[in-house]
Amino acid sequence: MGLGDRLLDGLRATIELRGDLDRAVSEIKRASDLLLDHEKRLVRLETIAEMRGEPRGPRLLPGPDDA
Repeated sequence: MGLGDRLLDGLRATIELRGDLDRAVSEIKRASDLLLDHEKRLVRLETIAEMRGEPRGPRLLPGPDDA
């Protein structure tokens, strides 16, 4: 195997790796977008649950007239 063949094999491998890297980056971006969408939905559900639940204000101790 000559030097030219090794150079061509190296370039070919680099091009293949670049394609794999581009595909991986696009998959990661898609997964990130899905995760962000799920996070937004979860925040909305938590907000609805908190609004429908018990108020979370400070609890007052019973006064002398309440006993």
